Amino acid sequence: MSETAIRFSNVTKNFQLNSEKKQTLSERIDSLLGRSSAPAEERFFSAIKNVDFDIKKGETVGFVGTNGSGKSTLLKLAAGIIQPTDGEIEVNGRLSALLELGAGFHLDLTGRENINLGGSLLGLTADEVAAIAEDVIAFSELGGFIEIPVKHYSSGMFMRLAFSVAIHVMPEILFIDEILAVGDQAFQDKCFQRLHDFKRSNVTMIIVSHDLRSLQNICEKLIWIHLGEVKMSGDPRKVLAAYTDFMRRQNVEKMINQSLDQDGQRWGSGEIKYKSVRLKNSEGDYTNILKSNEAVEVEMEWEAFQEIDNPQFGLSIYREGDQIQLNSPNTFGAGLDLGTVSGCGRMSYHIDNLPLLPGAYYLNVSIYDKQGVHAFDFVDQCLKFEITFTDKPENYGFLSLPARWEFEPNE
Repeated sequence: MSETAIRFSNVTKNFQLNSEKKQTLSERIDSLLGRSSAPAEERFFSAIKNVDFDIKKGETVGFVGTNGSGKSTLLKLAAGIIQPTDGEIEVNGRLSALLELGAGFHLDLTGRENINLGGSLLGLTADEVAAIAEDVIAFSELGGFIEIPVKHYSSGMFMRLAFSVAIHVMPEILFIDEILAVGDQAFQDKCFQRLHDFKRSNVTMIIVSHDLRSLQNICEKLIWIHLGEVKMSGDPRKVLAAYTDFMRRQNVEKMINQSLDQDGQRWGSGEIKYKSVRLKNSEGDYTNILKSNEAVEVEMEWEAFQEIDNPQFGLSIYREGDQIQLNSPNTFGAGLDLGTVSGCGRMSYHIDNLPLLPGAYYLNVSIYDKQGVHAFDFVDQCLKFEITFTDKPENYGFLSLPARWEFEPNE
């Protein structure tokens, strides 16, 4: 038997675009009557271009790339939802696809009835669905809600049920497209545990996600898709390092032109204000996509509209989502006496080694009077940034500690 689960051989997928040239009335009449007329201009968009790759049975492979790069199109091609324009696709094994959670569910049916419907759409017999139904209900944690129509479900309840159905059909190949953040943290942990169970059971998994940390933790191989083509594939750490470097270069212009008044809230009396707040990575590039454990500079340009005696500059770092405050340094705590400031200037906060693990974070910045009581300027959530790659072994939490293990066996 073939050891290949999925093979793409020179696969191209084109989508037809509407022609900009509109037919006149006479051209439409000629077309209806079968008369000769100039053919309508046909325009195509190539979502996938001459793609080649092999995925072995039992491998867990992730696809990364920017929005519109062709990742989801690849999964739909592999799942047989759409057909290639050119090339050949080989798939060996029973499929379950988490491409659009709840696709095929009927809103007027109860959760239990949709388990039967979803199972049959995924290829199970009535007896096979009956055998897994209670496990699906237990995993989804819906309890008595399983007996009411899903049109009354919250989006989280709906997603939990759809995910539970899809992972209980015992697939040989599982496709997952951007649904790793299902439900609350406890339910997400349970979902990831099930994916690890699939890995141990030799299930082939193909995952598309912007959650780079999860891809690094679970995948043996990553394939980077850019503008419909395979740009790089192989070891997850090497692919993610190249991909994040590419993303940082793409993000420079956005960082330079970012407005402080664009996001969040701002208050203060305004005698001195921030003009810009930007991050510089270890290579000196402006970016909001960073790596763990690299040197980072927070660059803050300010303007004073009158003389200010020894103002306190400060910033705070928060984790997005739960808004846990990670750090809150200021110039007063650092023992800096700035004297009297006026005009324009720049304040920089240098972090020699940023210990944050992959995740989303944001900055607040402030300028207070010398007593730390009166706010001249406070910008809430002025800058959001992501840590997207780490070469450290930690998988949980948000800090990579400068520590090491030491083992001494008993003599």
